[in-house]
Amino acid sequence: MKRQLQSFLLTCSLVMMSAIASAAEPLPISDAHMHYNIETRSTWSPQRVIALWR
Repeated sequence: MKRQLQSFLLTCSLVMMSAIASAAEPLPISDAHMHYNIETRSTWSPQRVIALWR
């Protein structure tokens, strides 16, 4: 009986998560990253890099 209840609750949870995921608005795909080495960290601050992405 306990095993059946666990299976039922798991199934309900999966169905609800699936419904929520399919109802969510799709997000755009983006690839926002920048490569730099130790020498350029002083020249390109994190704030400046973020400003370049905007």
